[in-house]
Amino acid sequence: MQTRRISSQSVLGALVIVIGLALLAETTGYADVSVFWTYVPSLFVLLGLFALVASGFRNVVGPVAVIAVAVAWQLVALDTVGCNDLPVRSHTGCDRPGTDLQPTV
Repeated sequence: MQTRRISSQSVLGALVIVIGLALLAETTGYADVSVFWTYVPSLFVLLGLFALVASGFRNVVGPVAVIAVAVAWQLVALDTVGCNDLPVRSHTGCDRPGTDLQPTV
């Protein structure tokens, strides 16, 4: 029996749809999805891992870059590290005094 593989375009499309539905639920007041936004970077980590496995580990640079950025984003979102603790801060606004990537409540 022949098995069909899920394409990376399908996974990315599903990710866009999930994020869009969360945005719709938030803006219409249907649901509070603030916890969802905390874990959005984890979806990108999973997307990077999927891309690594789907390519048979032949395409490594792009997925590893996505995973690295998403892990840093997740650590900041969970207050594990502040954006001033990250090695690259030039475009994040962290180099200005009194700024941080923490969301305002």
